[in-house]
Amino acid sequence: GIPGAPPPPGLPSFVAPVVRGPRKAAVKPGCKLRALFWTRILVDPARDASTLWAELAEPAIDTTAIEDVFATKMAAPKEEAAAAKPSKAEVSFLDGKRNQAVGILLGSCRLDVPKIASALFALDDKILSTEQLCALYNARATAEELALIIAHDDQPGEKPPLASTNEFLLKLSKVHFFQDRAECWLFKAAFPEAMYDIEKKIAAIAAACNILKDCSKLREVLALVLAIGNYLNGGTNRGQADGFGIEILPMLRDIKSQDGATTLLAYVVQQIFAEAATACTDGEPACVLPDGALCRVAASNLLDDLDADLKRIDHELAACNKRVLAIIAATDDDAYGPRFKDEMEAFCAVAGDNVIAQRKALTCVREAFDALIEYYRFKGKGSTAPTTQDFFDVWAQFLDAFADCWRGQQRVWARQRFEAAQAAQRAQKELAKSKKMAEASSLGTKLKKRFSSHKT
Repeated sequence: GIPGAPPPPGLPSFVAPVVRGPRKAAVKPGCKLRALFWTRILVDPARDASTLWAELAEPAIDTTAIEDVFATKMAAPKEEAAAAKPSKAEVSFLDGKRNQAVGILLGSCRLDVPKIASALFALDDKILSTEQLCALYNARATAEELALIIAHDDQPGEKPPLASTNEFLLKLSKVHFFQDRAECWLFKAAFPEAMYDIEKKIAAIAAACNILKDCSKLREVLALVLAIGNYLNGGTNRGQADGFGIEILPMLRDIKSQDGATTLLAYVVQQIFAEAATACTDGEPACVLPDGALCRVAASNLLDDLDADLKRIDHELAACNKRVLAIIAATDDDAYGPRFKDEMEAFCAVAGDNVIAQRKALTCVREAFDALIEYYRFKGKGSTAPTTQDFFDVWAQFLDAFADCWRGQQRVWARQRFEAAQAAQRAQKELAKSKKMAEASSLGTKLKKRFSSHKT
Protein backbone atom coordinates (compact mmCIF):
# COMPACT_ATOMS: atom_id res chain seq x y z
CA GLY A 1 0.00 0.00 0.00
CA ILE A 2 0.92 3.68 -0.18
CA PRO A 3 2.59 4.87 3.05
CA GLY A 4 0.88 7.69 4.91
CA ALA A 5 2.22 11.21 4.84
CA PRO A 6 4.85 11.99 7.49
CA PRO A 7 3.89 14.41 10.27
CA PRO A 8 4.55 18.11 9.55
CA PRO A 9 8.01 19.27 10.59
CA GLY A 10 8.25 20.72 14.08
CA LEU A 11 5.24 18.78 15.48
CA PRO A 12 6.14 15.93 17.85
CA SER A 13 4.58 12.52 17.40
CA PHE A 14 1.80 11.72 19.89
CA VAL A 15 3.01 9.84 22.95
CA ALA A 16 0.38 8.07 25.02
CA PRO A 17 0.46 9.06 28.73
CA VAL A 18 1.92 6.49 31.06
CA VAL A 19 -0.71 5.14 33.44
CA ARG A 20 0.95 4.45 36.79
CA GLY A 21 -0.53 2.05 39.29
CA PRO A 22 -0.22 2.17 43.08
CA ARG A 23 3.30 2.12 44.53
CA LYS A 24 2.20 0.27 47.66
CA ALA A 25 1.40 -3.40 47.99
CA ALA A 26 -2.25 -4.43 48.16
CA VAL A 27 -3.71 -5.00 51.63
CA LYS A 28 -6.34 -7.65 52.32
CA PRO A 29 -8.09 -7.23 55.69
CA GLY A 30 -9.09 -10.33 57.59
CA CYS A 31 -12.75 -9.30 57.57
CA LYS A 32 -15.06 -6.72 55.98
CA LEU A 33 -14.43 -3.29 57.48
CA ARG A 34 -16.25 0.02 57.44
CA ALA A 35 -15.32 2.03 54.32
CA LEU A 36 -13.56 5.39 54.43
CA PHE A 37 -14.88 7.38 51.49
CA TRP A 38 -11.85 9.48 50.59
CA THR A 39 -10.37 10.60 47.26
CA ARG A 40 -7.35 8.43 46.55
CA ILE A 41 -4.14 10.15 45.43
CA LEU A 42 -1.48 8.18 43.52
CA VAL A 43 1.94 9.80 43.51
CA ASP A 44 3.92 10.17 40.29
CA PRO A 45 7.58 10.21 41.46
CA ALA A 46 8.63 12.42 38.54
CA ARG A 47 5.87 15.00 39.03
CA ASP A 48 4.99 14.84 42.74
CA ALA A 49 8.43 14.54 44.35
CA SER A 50 7.97 17.76 46.34
CA THR A 51 4.53 16.92 47.74
CA LEU A 52 3.76 15.69 51.24
CA TRP A 53 2.48 12.34 49.97
CA ALA A 54 5.74 11.50 48.17
CA GLU A 55 7.69 11.48 51.45
CA LEU A 56 5.02 10.54 54.01
CA ALA A 57 5.72 7.11 55.49
CA GLU A 58 2.95 5.02 57.04
CA PRO A 59 3.56 3.96 60.67
CA ALA A 60 3.06 0.40 61.85
CA ILE A 61 -0.52 -0.23 62.97
CA ASP A 62 -2.29 -2.88 65.03
CA THR A 63 -4.46 -4.48 62.34
CA THR A 64 -6.10 -6.84 64.81
CA ALA A 65 -7.32 -3.94 66.96
CA ILE A 66 -8.57 -2.11 63.90
CA GLU A 67 -10.56 -5.15 62.78
CA ASP A 68 -12.04 -5.49 66.29
CA VAL A 69 -13.18 -1.83 66.31
CA PHE A 70 -14.22 -1.20 62.70
CA ALA A 71 -15.50 -4.56 61.45
CA THR A 72 -18.96 -4.41 59.89
CA LYS A 73 -21.69 -6.52 61.39
CA MET A 74 -22.31 -9.58 59.29
CA ALA A 75 -25.90 -10.72 58.94
CA ALA A 76 -26.47 -14.18 60.33
CA PRO A 77 -26.92 -16.72 57.49
CA LYS A 78 -30.44 -18.01 57.07
CA GLU A 79 -30.77 -21.62 58.11
CA GLU A 80 -33.01 -22.52 55.21
CA ALA A 81 -30.54 -21.26 52.65
CA ALA A 82 -28.81 -24.25 51.14
CA ALA A 83 -25.92 -22.25 49.74
CA ALA A 84 -24.98 -18.57 49.73
CA LYS A 85 -25.86 -16.91 46.45
CA PRO A 86 -23.09 -14.95 44.78
CA SER A 87 -23.49 -11.21 45.41
CA LYS A 88 -24.55 -9.07 42.52
CA ALA A 89 -22.96 -5.75 41.65
CA GLU A 90 -24.86 -2.83 43.14
CA VAL A 91 -26.23 -0.11 40.88
CA SER A 92 -26.13 3.61 41.68
CA PHE A 93 -27.75 6.52 39.89
CA LEU A 94 -25.65 9.13 41.72
CA ASP A 95 -22.40 10.47 40.33
CA GLY A 96 -19.17 9.59 42.11
CA LYS A 97 -18.82 12.66 44.36
CA ARG A 98 -22.50 12.74 45.22
CA ASN A 99 -22.50 9.04 46.07
CA GLN A 100 -19.45 9.61 48.26
CA ALA A 101 -21.07 12.57 50.05
CA VAL A 102 -24.26 10.61 50.81
CA GLY A 103 -22.15 7.68 52.01
CA ILE A 104 -20.26 9.92 54.42
CA LEU A 105 -23.57 11.34 55.68
CA LEU A 106 -24.89 7.82 56.29
CA GLY A 107 -21.78 6.96 58.28
CA SER A 108 -21.88 10.12 60.40
CA CYS A 109 -25.63 10.34 60.95
CA ARG A 110 -26.08 6.73 62.12
CA LEU A 111 -29.87 7.02 62.02
CA ASP A 112 -32.17 4.81 60.05
CA VAL A 113 -35.10 6.27 58.13
CA PRO A 114 -37.80 5.22 60.66
CA LYS A 115 -35.99 7.13 63.43
CA ILE A 116 -35.56 10.14 61.16
CA ALA A 117 -39.26 10.05 60.34
CA SER A 118 -40.22 9.70 64.02
CA ALA A 119 -38.07 12.71 64.96
CA LEU A 120 -39.47 14.72 62.04
CA PHE A 121 -43.08 14.04 63.00
CA ALA A 122 -42.43 15.02 66.64
CA LEU A 123 -39.89 17.83 66.01
CA ASP A 124 -37.61 15.97 68.41
CA ASP A 125 -34.16 17.56 68.32
CA LYS A 126 -32.88 15.06 70.89
CA ILE A 127 -33.06 12.33 68.27
CA LEU A 128 -32.31 14.47 65.21
CA SER A 129 -30.39 17.72 65.57
CA THR A 130 -31.08 20.64 63.25
CA GLU A 131 -27.53 20.26 61.87
CA GLN A 132 -28.26 16.63 60.95
CA LEU A 133 -31.64 17.60 59.51
CA CYS A 134 -30.02 20.32 57.39
CA ALA A 135 -27.50 17.79 56.06
CA LEU A 136 -30.27 15.30 55.24
CA TYR A 137 -32.35 17.99 53.56
CA ASN A 138 -29.42 19.08 51.39
CA ALA A 139 -28.61 15.45 50.52
CA ARG A 140 -32.15 14.51 49.44
CA ALA A 141 -32.54 13.08 45.94
CA THR A 142 -33.19 15.45 43.06
CA ALA A 143 -36.24 14.85 40.86
CA GLU A 144 -34.05 13.32 38.12
CA GLU A 145 -32.17 11.03 40.54
CA LEU A 146 -35.40 9.92 42.22
CA ALA A 147 -37.07 9.14 38.87
CA LEU A 148 -34.16 6.87 37.87
CA ILE A 149 -34.06 5.14 41.27
CA ILE A 150 -37.83 4.53 41.30
CA ALA A 151 -37.80 3.27 37.70
CA HIS A 152 -35.12 0.73 38.62
CA ASP A 153 -36.86 -0.27 41.84
CA ASP A 154 -40.16 -0.85 40.00
CA GLN A 155 -38.62 -3.16 37.42
CA PRO A 156 -40.14 -6.67 37.63
CA GLY A 157 -38.04 -9.77 38.05
CA GLU A 158 -34.42 -10.05 39.11
CA LYS A 159 -32.29 -6.92 38.91
CA PRO A 160 -29.05 -5.62 40.39
CA PRO A 161 -29.57 -4.34 43.94
CA LEU A 162 -29.55 -0.60 44.60
CA ALA A 163 -26.48 0.83 46.30
CA SER A 164 -27.07 1.61 49.99
CA THR A 165 -26.88 5.35 49.26
CA ASN A 166 -29.59 5.09 46.60
CA GLU A 167 -31.72 2.86 48.82
CA PHE A 168 -31.46 5.40 51.64
CA LEU A 169 -32.55 8.32 49.42
CA LEU A 170 -35.47 6.27 48.12
CA LYS A 171 -36.66 5.49 51.66
CA LEU A 172 -36.16 9.12 52.69
CA SER A 173 -38.35 10.29 49.80
CA LYS A 174 -41.17 8.07 51.06
CA VAL A 175 -41.27 9.79 54.49
CA HIS A 176 -44.59 11.65 54.74
CA PHE A 177 -43.96 15.24 53.48
CA PHE A 178 -40.23 14.96 54.23
CA GLN A 179 -39.18 18.07 52.29
CA ASP A 180 -41.99 20.30 53.59
CA ARG A 181 -41.61 19.12 57.18
CA ALA A 182 -37.85 19.64 57.03
CA GLU A 183 -38.24 23.16 55.59
CA CYS A 184 -40.76 24.07 58.31
CA TRP A 185 -38.52 22.74 61.09
CA LEU A 186 -35.38 24.40 59.75
CA PHE A 187 -37.18 27.74 59.38
CA LYS A 188 -38.51 27.45 62.95
CA ALA A 189 -34.99 26.72 64.25
CA ALA A 190 -33.39 29.65 62.38
CA PHE A 191 -36.15 32.19 63.07
CA PRO A 192 -35.16 33.32 66.64
CA GLU A 193 -31.57 34.13 65.68
CA ALA A 194 -32.63 35.96 62.52
CA MET A 195 -35.14 38.11 64.43
CA TYR A 196 -32.68 38.77 67.26
CA ASP A 197 -30.14 40.00 64.73
CA ILE A 198 -32.69 42.43 63.25
CA GLU A 199 -33.85 43.55 66.69
CA LYS A 200 -30.26 44.21 67.78
CA LYS A 201 -29.55 46.30 64.66
CA ILE A 202 -32.72 48.37 65.06
CA ALA A 203 -31.86 48.97 68.72
CA ALA A 204 -28.33 50.12 67.78
CA ILE A 205 -29.68 52.74 65.35
CA ALA A 206 -32.28 53.89 67.91
CA ALA A 207 -29.61 54.25 70.62
CA ALA A 208 -27.35 56.27 68.30
CA CYS A 209 -30.25 58.56 67.35
CA ASN A 210 -31.13 59.15 71.00
CA ILE A 211 -27.58 59.96 72.11
CA LEU A 212 -26.96 62.39 69.25
CA LYS A 213 -30.25 64.15 69.96
CA ASP A 214 -30.15 64.31 73.76
CA CYS A 215 -26.45 64.65 74.72
CA SER A 216 -26.09 68.12 76.29
CA LYS A 217 -22.28 67.98 76.27
CA LEU A 218 -22.34 67.35 72.54
CA ARG A 219 -24.32 70.56 72.09
CA GLU A 220 -21.70 72.42 74.16
CA VAL A 221 -18.91 71.09 71.94
CA LEU A 222 -20.77 72.03 68.76
CA ALA A 223 -21.47 75.50 70.16
CA LEU A 224 -17.75 76.00 70.84
CA VAL A 225 -16.85 74.80 67.33
CA LEU A 226 -19.45 77.21 65.89
CA ALA A 227 -18.05 80.15 67.86
CA ILE A 228 -14.43 79.40 66.93
CA GLY A 229 -15.38 78.77 63.30
CA ASN A 230 -17.27 82.05 63.01
CA TYR A 231 -14.26 83.88 64.41
CA LEU A 232 -11.87 82.13 62.05
CA ASN A 233 -14.19 83.00 59.14
CA GLY A 234 -14.72 86.58 60.25
CA GLY A 235 -14.81 89.03 57.36
CA THR A 236 -15.63 86.31 54.81
CA ASN A 237 -18.86 85.01 53.34
CA ARG A 238 -18.45 81.90 55.52
CA GLY A 239 -18.73 83.89 58.75
CA GLN A 240 -21.79 84.83 60.79
CA ALA A 241 -23.08 81.27 60.49
CA ASP A 242 -25.97 80.01 62.58
CA GLY A 243 -24.76 76.47 62.14
CA PHE A 244 -22.53 74.28 60.00
CA GLY A 245 -22.65 71.02 58.07
CA ILE A 246 -21.52 68.27 60.42
CA GLU A 247 -19.43 66.68 57.65
CA ILE A 248 -16.70 69.21 58.66
CA LEU A 249 -16.34 67.65 62.14
CA PRO A 250 -13.88 64.86 61.19
CA MET A 251 -11.78 67.44 59.34
CA LEU A 252 -11.12 69.56 62.46
CA ARG A 253 -8.09 67.38 63.19
CA ASP A 254 -6.60 68.37 59.82
CA ILE A 255 -6.64 72.14 60.53
CA LYS A 256 -3.16 72.86 61.94
CA SER A 257 -2.06 75.70 64.22
CA GLN A 258 0.43 78.32 63.03
CA ASP A 259 3.40 76.39 64.40
CA GLY A 260 1.95 73.02 63.43
CA ALA A 261 2.11 71.82 67.05
CA THR A 262 -1.63 71.37 67.51
CA THR A 263 -4.91 71.18 65.61
CA LEU A 264 -8.27 72.87 65.81
CA LEU A 265 -9.80 69.70 67.24
CA ALA A 266 -7.09 69.44 69.91
CA TYR A 267 -7.71 73.12 70.80
CA VAL A 268 -11.46 72.51 71.18
CA VAL A 269 -10.81 69.44 73.34
CA GLN A 270 -8.34 71.42 75.46
CA GLN A 271 -11.01 74.03 76.27
CA ILE A 272 -13.64 71.44 77.12
CA PHE A 273 -11.16 69.40 79.16
CA ALA A 274 -10.10 72.41 81.23
CA GLU A 275 -13.74 72.99 82.20
CA ALA A 276 -14.22 69.32 83.05
CA ALA A 277 -10.98 69.19 85.08
CA THR A 278 -12.12 72.16 87.16
CA ALA A 279 -15.39 70.41 88.01
CA CYS A 280 -13.72 67.03 88.64
CA THR A 281 -13.18 66.22 92.32
CA ASP A 282 -12.22 62.55 92.13
CA GLY A 283 -9.91 60.88 89.61
CA GLU A 284 -9.22 62.08 86.08
CA PRO A 285 -11.93 63.77 84.00
CA ALA A 286 -13.79 61.24 81.84
CA CYS A 287 -14.52 61.99 78.19
CA VAL A 288 -17.71 64.06 77.98
CA LEU A 289 -18.84 62.72 74.57
CA PRO A 290 -20.28 59.25 73.81
CA ASP A 291 -18.17 56.40 72.46
CA GLY A 292 -17.81 56.37 68.68
CA ALA A 293 -18.40 52.60 68.63
CA LEU A 294 -22.14 53.21 69.03
CA CYS A 295 -22.23 55.25 65.81
CA ARG A 296 -19.96 52.76 63.99
CA VAL A 297 -22.46 49.97 64.67
CA ALA A 298 -25.36 52.18 63.56
CA ALA A 299 -23.47 53.14 60.38
CA SER A 300 -23.05 49.47 59.43
CA ASN A 301 -26.82 48.86 59.40
CA LEU A 302 -28.86 50.34 56.57
CA LEU A 303 -32.57 50.87 57.14
CA ASP A 304 -33.43 49.66 53.64
CA ASP A 305 -31.50 46.43 54.25
CA LEU A 306 -33.38 45.83 57.50
CA ASP A 307 -36.67 46.48 55.70
CA ALA A 308 -35.68 43.96 53.00
CA ASP A 309 -34.70 41.40 55.66
CA LEU A 310 -38.06 41.75 57.40
CA LYS A 311 -39.93 41.40 54.09
CA ARG A 312 -37.93 38.26 53.27
CA ILE A 313 -38.63 36.70 56.67
CA ASP A 314 -42.30 37.65 56.43
CA HIS A 315 -42.47 36.00 52.99
CA GLU A 316 -40.71 32.86 54.29
CA LEU A 317 -43.07 32.76 57.28
CA ALA A 318 -46.09 32.91 54.95
CA ALA A 319 -44.62 30.04 52.90
CA CYS A 320 -43.95 28.05 56.08
CA ASN A 321 -47.52 28.62 57.28
CA LYS A 322 -48.83 27.42 53.90
CA ARG A 323 -46.74 24.24 54.16
CA VAL A 324 -47.97 23.62 57.70
CA LEU A 325 -51.60 23.90 56.62
CA ALA A 326 -50.99 21.51 53.69
CA ILE A 327 -49.29 18.95 55.95
CA ILE A 328 -52.05 19.20 58.57
CA ALA A 329 -54.76 18.74 55.91
CA ALA A 330 -53.07 15.55 54.66
CA THR A 331 -52.06 14.17 58.07
CA ASP A 332 -53.81 11.64 60.27
CA ASP A 333 -52.98 12.43 63.91
CA ASP A 334 -53.39 8.78 64.82
CA ALA A 335 -50.62 7.82 62.39
CA TYR A 336 -48.19 10.73 62.79
CA GLY A 337 -49.12 12.32 66.13
CA PRO A 338 -50.37 15.86 66.86
CA ARG A 339 -47.09 17.40 68.01
CA PHE A 340 -46.03 18.79 64.61
CA LYS A 341 -49.44 20.43 64.20
CA ASP A 342 -49.52 21.90 67.72
CA GLU A 343 -45.96 23.23 67.75
CA MET A 344 -45.93 24.65 64.23
CA GLU A 345 -49.32 26.37 64.61
CA ALA A 346 -48.17 27.99 67.86
CA PHE A 347 -44.84 28.98 66.29
CA CYS A 348 -46.46 30.59 63.23
CA ALA A 349 -48.76 32.67 65.44
CA VAL A 350 -45.95 33.92 67.73
CA ALA A 351 -43.57 34.49 64.81
CA GLY A 352 -46.19 36.56 62.99
CA ASP A 353 -46.60 38.80 66.06
CA ASN A 354 -42.81 39.12 66.33
CA VAL A 355 -42.47 40.23 62.70
CA ILE A 356 -45.23 42.82 63.19
CA ALA A 357 -43.52 44.16 66.34
CA GLN A 358 -40.16 44.51 64.60
CA ARG A 359 -41.78 46.21 61.61
CA LYS A 360 -43.31 48.78 63.99
CA ALA A 361 -39.93 49.23 65.68
CA LEU A 362 -38.28 49.76 62.28
CA THR A 363 -40.90 52.36 61.35
CA CYS A 364 -40.25 54.21 64.63
CA VAL A 365 -36.49 54.21 64.18
CA ARG A 366 -36.81 55.37 60.56
CA GLU A 367 -38.93 58.31 61.75
CA ALA A 368 -36.39 59.08 64.49
CA PHE A 369 -33.53 58.99 61.97
CA ASP A 370 -35.37 61.25 59.51
CA ALA A 371 -36.07 63.71 62.35
CA LEU A 372 -32.39 63.64 63.36
CA ILE A 373 -31.29 64.32 59.78
CA GLU A 374 -33.58 67.35 59.74
CA TYR A 375 -32.39 68.36 63.24
CA TYR A 376 -28.80 68.65 62.01
CA ARG A 377 -29.77 69.77 58.48
CA PHE A 378 -27.63 66.98 57.11
CA LYS A 379 -27.69 66.73 53.32
CA GLY A 380 -25.43 63.74 52.66
CA LYS A 381 -23.78 63.00 49.35
CA GLY A 382 -25.35 63.93 46.02
CA SER A 383 -29.08 64.18 45.48
CA THR A 384 -30.03 60.88 47.13
CA ALA A 385 -31.48 60.79 50.61
CA PRO A 386 -28.78 60.34 53.27
CA THR A 387 -28.41 56.86 54.70
CA THR A 388 -27.47 55.73 58.18
CA GLN A 389 -24.01 54.95 56.82
CA ASP A 390 -23.57 58.51 55.46
CA PHE A 391 -24.72 60.14 58.70
CA PHE A 392 -23.37 57.96 61.49
CA ASP A 393 -19.98 57.43 59.80
CA VAL A 394 -19.32 61.19 60.14
CA TRP A 395 -20.10 61.02 63.84
CA ALA A 396 -18.05 57.86 64.38
CA GLN A 397 -14.96 59.48 62.87
CA PHE A 398 -15.41 62.69 64.88
CA LEU A 399 -16.12 60.95 68.20
CA ASP A 400 -13.12 58.63 67.77
CA ALA A 401 -10.83 61.59 67.00
CA PHE A 402 -12.28 63.56 69.93
CA ALA A 403 -11.65 60.64 72.28
CA ASP A 404 -8.03 60.34 71.07
CA CYS A 405 -7.41 64.03 71.80
CA TRP A 406 -9.12 63.65 75.17
CA ARG A 407 -6.78 60.82 76.14
CA GLY A 408 -3.87 63.08 75.17
CA GLN A 409 -5.20 65.77 77.50
CA GLN A 410 -5.57 63.18 80.27
CA ARG A 411 -1.89 62.29 79.91
CA VAL A 412 -0.90 65.98 80.06
CA TRP A 413 -3.16 66.53 83.08
CA ALA A 414 -1.75 63.47 84.88
CA ARG A 415 1.81 64.63 84.22
CA GLN A 416 1.01 68.11 85.50
CA ARG A 417 -0.60 66.68 88.63
CA PHE A 418 2.44 64.50 89.22
CA GLU A 419 4.85 67.41 88.74
CA ALA A 420 2.71 69.61 91.02
CA ALA A 421 2.74 66.91 93.70
CA GLN A 422 6.53 66.60 93.44
CA ALA A 423 6.92 70.38 93.67
CA ALA A 424 4.65 70.48 96.74
CA GLN A 425 6.67 67.68 98.33
CA ARG A 426 9.94 69.56 97.69
CA ALA A 427 8.44 72.76 99.09
CA GLN A 428 7.29 70.90 102.18
CA LYS A 429 10.77 69.47 102.70
CA GLU A 430 12.34 72.92 102.29
CA LEU A 431 9.85 74.37 104.76
CA ALA A 432 10.59 71.63 107.28
CA LYS A 433 14.32 72.20 106.84
CA SER A 434 13.97 75.97 107.30
CA LYS A 435 11.83 75.47 110.37
CA LYS A 436 14.39 73.10 111.84
CA MET A 437 17.21 75.55 111.18
CA ALA A 438 15.19 78.33 112.74
CA GLU A 439 14.55 76.22 115.84
CA ALA A 440 18.23 75.36 116.11
CA SER A 441 19.17 79.02 115.79
CA SER A 442 16.64 80.00 118.46
CA LEU A 443 18.00 77.35 120.86
CA GLY A 444 21.57 78.60 120.34
CA THR A 445 20.51 82.15 121.16
CA LYS A 446 18.80 81.04 124.38
CA LEU A 447 21.89 79.09 125.49
CA LYS A 448 24.12 82.08 124.89
CA LYS A 449 21.88 84.30 127.00
CA ARG A 450 21.78 81.81 129.83
CA PHE A 451 25.56 81.34 129.75
CA SER A 452 26.19 85.08 129.86
CA SER A 453 23.80 85.52 132.82
CA HIS A 454 25.64 82.87 134.87
CA LYS A 455 28.92 84.51 134.06
CA THR A 456 27.85 87.80 135.43
